[in-house]
Amino acid sequence: MTPEEEQLLAAVASDLRFVAIRQAARGWFSEYADPVRYASRRVRGLVANAWLLKHEILARPIRPLQGPIFGWVHGEAPPDFYELSQILHRRARSRPRLTSVIQATPKSRWLFGTGGESQRIKLTQASHDLQVAEVYLHCRHRKSEIGLSWLHEDELPDSWRVRQRPDAALIDTGGEIQVAIEYGGNYSAERLFEFHVAMDSIVMPY
Repeated sequence: MTPEEEQLLAAVASDLRFVAIRQAARGWFSEYADPVRYASRRVRGLVANAWLLKHEILARPIRPLQGPIFGWVHGEAPPDFYELSQILHRRARSRPRLTSVIQATPKSRWLFGTGGESQRIKLTQASHDLQVAEVYLHCRHRKSEIGLSWLHEDELPDSWRVRQRPDAALIDTGGEIQVAIEYGGNYSAERLFEFHVAMDSIVMPY
């Protein structure tokens, strides 16, 4: 197994629910002449050896990210929730298409993650989870600049004090959460307001 394959398995075993093969190609095999073809070949081997599960699902096209639409720290003014909601509505209008995705098997989760069974992919959340993976790849590319590590929603501590759980968080070397990350789906202004109030109540930048 190559170092790139191990890194990919670690990501889907603990940091993400699943990724598209095209995302895997960009994230872990971009130095090859044809990253998608190379990634597809490596994935076939990992599937054959029970390290990965491969699925074909309907999901909206993955949008490349340049940075957050909005960022907030405690003490700053909140966003215009209605205007932000309209931006998210427009962004969510694209039509779903068939997408090849990969997911960790229980074997991968036990060796490279925190263990447990592979979660069933929720098709209603598939587009959102793929965009969270896109945020992950963006943060991974900038990790040396950011200096923080990724913590997925499913790995948030039991001590998390509010009902609203962000998609992920960035933590420092001591394991302390420094900022919450939420990929805005087709959210209403009310949902955005509730998320903001929750983060404000625990003084959590997002």
